[in-house]
Amino acid sequence: MRTLVGLLDRAALTLQEGLLTAALGDRCSVILVLLVTAVYPDSLAVCFWLGLWNLLGFDSVSPKSVGMSIHQFHALAIAVMLVGVLGIFSNLRKMASRPPVRDTVHQ
Repeated sequence: MRTLVGLLDRAALTLQEGLLTAALGDRCSVILVLLVTAVYPDSLAVCFWLGLWNLLGFDSVSPKSVGMSIHQFHALAIAVMLVGVLGIFSNLRKMASRPPVRDTVHQ
């Protein structure tokens, strides 16, 4: 079983060398790419941002509008965010399974 660090290193090989990898490094670039692409609702990763949006208390959805207590609402937002984390991890595994475009990773 591959570790998270191993997946990040393998996924970094799928990124082109450029400003992003030069400024942030390989692993941080992968994390940033995963978080930015999680905004698009093509996978469960979008749930991460939805859960975070509701936990931060933006008025798009409130506990009163869905008929829940504040504790139930926060528990639901955390559950949605955890589903999003699983979606991000799934996207990481997909990214790591792509063919590499670089030969080595510069740490």
